[in-house]
Amino acid sequence: MGLPADLLRELLTMLKTDATRVRVSDKRTAPRVGVRSPVRILPVGDTGEPTLCWVKNLSGVGIGLLGKQSMPCGTEFVIPFKRAEAAQGPLRVLYRVANVKRISPELFAIGGRMVCVVEEIKARS
Repeated sequence: MGLPADLLRELLTMLKTDATRVRVSDKRTAPRVGVRSPVRILPVGDTGEPTLCWVKNLSGVGIGLLGKQSMPCGTEFVIPFKRAEAAQGPLRVLYRVANVKRISPELFAIGGRMVCVVEEIKARS
């Protein structure tokens, strides 16, 4: 499942983006856009408190984050993205940690794969 193009476009307009860079060694399945924006991640279940991270890049199927804490692979978390139309409420997207890399003693690069848009889970129930 991927993020629909219109929702991805909306997110990218709300976040500050970098110029697109293509790397030959990139193994990602979908192109990502460089982004610099703080987000609050909400762990699913009893795995901890909300944490502030920085979005590094974003695509329709995944997200790259920078955070002060490591997260085990497989951990699920929700990011409530602000929308252009505040009346719609945040767009809640569920991700699963796919990889973690320590960049420095107190900084981690966290790669998340999109699971679904949370509102879609409620609609299917």
